Amino acid sequence: ADIAPFFAHIIKDVGHSDDQIGLTELSRLHGVWQGRNDKFNAVFDNDSTLFEALKRTLAPGFAEPTLDYGQIIPVRDEPRTGFDYMYQPENMAGPLKREIKLFDPDEPDGVEVEYFSNTTWKPETVLCLLDGELGIKPKKIRAFGITNKTKAWQYGMRKRREIRYRRTKYNFSTEMDALNSSYLSYDALADDIPGYSQTGTVQAVNGNTLTLSEPLEWQEGTHFISLRKPDGLLSGPYVCSSGPEEFTVELDTNLDFTPDCSGRMEPALFQFGVASRWCLPALITDIKPNGTD
Repeated sequence: ADIAPFFAHIIKDVGHSDDQIGLTELSRLHGVWQGRNDKFNAVFDNDSTLFEALKRTLAPGFAEPTLDYGQIIPVRDEPRTGFDYMYQPENMAGPLKREIKLFDPDEPDGVEVEYFSNTTWKPETVLCLLDGELGIKPKKIRAFGITNKTKAWQYGMRKRREIRYRRTKYNFSTEMDALNSSYLSYDALADDIPGYSQTGTVQAVNGNTLTLSEPLEWQEGTHFISLRKPDGLLSGPYVCSSGPEEFTVELDTNLDFTPDCSGRMEPALFQFGVASRWCLPALITDIKPNGTD
């Protein structure tokens, strides 16, 4: 069965209305899933919660359900064309903490996926390995709702790559800013460790020339700068070069908004650096308010 209609059916079957479903995103993902031929083919034969049923339904499409302002919205982890929001020392309430998981000799060297085959009509397994792996001690997972061997392999390879390559976790505090982001927002982070991003505020804008609060350190290679819009969204990144004065920078293209440098509101923030290190890209996986005020 197609994933999107069944996802909506489950929500409405328990008494909710269309207003409580993120129909815009569901419609977009319906096109993605149909283009990939991602299906959900299974029978629920045990009692379950609404959210657990939705998780299982979306899993074959590499998506998860989220609650956002009273709506249940599916969120898919997929390639992004740009960043959503930016967080840096100027809008963090403490230092950015990094936790890097080193490679462990005892960690799984593959993923073994169990799925119900539509060819043999019984459970089958497929081994998902990265280059050089032997699959001696794979992590065993079940692909509920997947009946195609190729789709089961795709499901397992995604899980395998998550285990292998997502090894850095960031933790930081903000005031209200973090409530802009939602689950799996693709955001740009920065800290004050030398050699990574340089950050500060925009003091003035004259055409494509920005005057900044900090002098910039230039290195070999292409440099990028991004700005934070009043609503928190990231503008850019823009290719840039050194300006006529120490605190200035020249953009190669026009800004897509006009920063307010009058002092009536918080000035636009910036993140700057060489191409590969102007920010720390991150997926937001958890946001915990400190209280109700």
